[in-house]
Amino acid sequence: MVLGGSNNGALTIKDGDDNVIGTFNKNGITINQGQISANLIKGGTLTLGGSNNTNGTLIIKDASNKTVGTFDNAGITLNKGKLTSSDKQVYIDL
Repeated sequence: MVLGGSNNGALTIKDGDDNVIGTFNKNGITINQGQISANLIKGGTLTLGGSNNTNGTLIIKDASNKTVGTFDNAGITLNKGKLTSSDKQVYIDL
């Protein structure tokens, strides 16, 4: 992996074949290949979808890789688990 700067102030990440796999700049992070881990996200706003990115989807999976629920443009779907309020009142228990 090679890290290098560019004229626009971006940090570019390239693989061994000189292919760009990601860029970091003042507008954020662009990942062209692979994945980014969300383990270090601590606040801010996560936006999924929108006008140019059509409909975003948040998929929540359990340790067995089974989908627990989804949030998308159609609403919220829960496949298992429960919906609980901040006062611990359970409204839905699947």
